[in-house]
Amino acid sequence: IPIFFQSRHSTQEQIAWHWVKLAQSAYK
Repeated sequence: IPIFFQSRHSTQEQIAWHWVKLAQSAYK
């Protein structure tokens, strides 16, 4: 996740987005 994205979102949102990306890559 880009630095500007990290600064605008909470840690919890960063973790959620990380898992979303993992799930998307797993289901492709």
